Amino acid sequence: MLRILIDYVLPLLLPSVLWFGWLLWAKPKGGDRVAVPWVWLAAAGVVLALVVTWGGWLRVGVHAGKYHPANIDAAGHLQPGRID
Repeated sequence: MLRILIDYVLPLLLPSVLWFGWLLWAKPKGGDRVAVPWVWLAAAGVVLALVVTWGGWLRVGVHAGKYHPANIDAAGHLQPGRID
């Protein structure tokens, strides 16, 4: 659950959070309404999420090999699953 939050949700929301934080800090003069660039914020969030996901793949790598599921041998002992 935490991995999903860090890898996907946080990068998607981070550009919007930063933009609204900057908007609150800058406080437009005279109470002018500021148009929210939703398309740019969404695009930045998607790009950031893709970069984080790609970086995770580079860091962890892809497990190559054949998967052998867990099974019970002839003596009745559980053999755990493994990747060769």
